[in-house]
Amino acid sequence: MALGFVGAAVAAMEFDYAVVLRFSDGSEVRVETEFTLQSGSGQPEHVVPGDDSARLRTSRLRGTRVNEATVESSGRLRLLFNDGTLLQVPPDEEYEAWTSTGPHGELVVCGPGGLVSDWGARS
Repeated sequence: MALGFVGAAVAAMEFDYAVVLRFSDGSEVRVETEFTLQSGSGQPEHVVPGDDSARLRTSRLRGTRVNEATVESSGRLRLLFNDGTLLQVPPDEEYEAWTSTGPHGELVVCGPGGLVSDWGARS
């Protein structure tokens, strides 16, 4: 499944028990479980929301644009940015791993076990 914010830039970020990416088109991704960031040819870095290092590792995404935003059948979220960074969020067995909202009321949620629910735009 493709998410609709390809081409949008990371405009703002929030760090607490979750890592939140806010995009220039009004979309948002909230990650509440451990995820990985991998730059170009580098090794994947594990990021834990709420950990002090989450801000340091993730802040480099500010201003980058999304080249690809997909959800695999397993529930894994993949965001590929124009600088070559790949953000991947695997599903969690017990909790919602991530949530994506769009500017027109779209909502996609990866529930426990990778069950993805998709509510389209509201008119």
